[in-house]
Amino acid sequence: MNRLSNIDASRIGMTLVLCLVAASCMTTSTSDPSETTRPSTHKTSPHASASTAPPTAPAATQTAVPPASAHSAPRIRSQRDAKRSRLQRPRSQPANTDQAMRQPMAPPNVAKPERQVPAHHAVPGGIALLTLDRAAEPRPDVYFGDRPVYVTRKGDYWNAVVGIPLNADIGEHTVLVKVHGKADTRQVFDVQSTEYETQSLTIKNTRKVNPNPSDQKRIEQDWLRIQRAKTTFNRNALPDLVMAWPLEGRISSTFGLRRIYNGQPRNPHSGLDIAAPTGTPIVAPARGTVIDTGNYFFNGNTVFVDHGHGFVTLYCHLNEIGVEVGDTLEIGQTLGTVGETGRVTGPHLHLGVLLNGVLVDPLLLLEPR
Repeated sequence: MNRLSNIDASRIGMTLVLCLVAASCMTTSTSDPSETTRPSTHKTSPHASASTAPPTAPAATQTAVPPASAHSAPRIRSQRDAKRSRLQRPRSQPANTDQAMRQPMAPPNVAKPERQVPAHHAVPGGIALLTLDRAAEPRPDVYFGDRPVYVTRKGDYWNAVVGIPLNADIGEHTVLVKVHGKADTRQVFDVQSTEYETQSLTIKNTRKVNPNPSDQKRIEQDWLRIQRAKTTFNRNALPDLVMAWPLEGRISSTFGLRRIYNGQPRNPHSGLDIAAPTGTPIVAPARGTVIDTGNYFFNGNTVFVDHGHGFVTLYCHLNEIGVEVGDTLEIGQTLGTVGETGRVTGPHLHLGVLLNGVLVDPLLLLEPR
């Protein structure tokens, strides 16, 4: 019994020693689970060299992290890395479509396409095409007298398209150029002489040549209303300065003719007359908005259309007016019919074209037939 007891005691003693050894091993290999996510608090000795680094944790400490912490730490690092990557990514390589859509757009003045404009023809009743600053600058405001002028981009430069009055003097004329943030400048252009033919007409209704006092009062009221329509300047639209023909017909009178009615000199002809039978449809030669309609003493039934930026057209002597103020017209849309109302010798359309409130030769803008 004593022998067996000694053996059992020996076995029990060995078992206790093994247990103590195992416990000691477990104590040295177990670490704080937060070690992999918490910054090291190790302080380097003030006497350590620059190459001295804090001691690294044993490899066993990384394998002992619980599964929950092992998944959360890499996710935090990946989010930070992704954010840092987005911040450091060059602007030319946007991170996603939304960011690409937020990239700065090209300056609108440079991106806009060029407009079709007429050639330079600086004569009374003609058009002056003036080259201004580079198109990279803000769009300038240009004035001829007190009237704003059509300005568009042509090549690398801004260009002003100036309507020249029929009664303009021959020689030098000046436009005022205003650019935001810069001093105003002036640009000079020359108006050359030209000859317009003379046309003699016989008007049966003599009151259309020598109006009576009541007619004269109406003419003055008409003039005020016509001036408002003629000087319209809509900056929201920048059209091409080109027109289709509003109808087929024979040109019966050209622009600029010196008119003599019943042997008496009168103002020059300020439009283009196209003869056609009464009732012939007249269509819009360019897109625009109807700004006035009415019956006038000299012009008869008339429609005014604003195409934008001081480009206005008028259609006179109509038999019927087929539009109302505020209507938007597309190219080829009927606006009325040919007639012989007002001061006429027969049915025709009088087509007038205005730039900066000045009547110019319509043939300069009409497409070649």
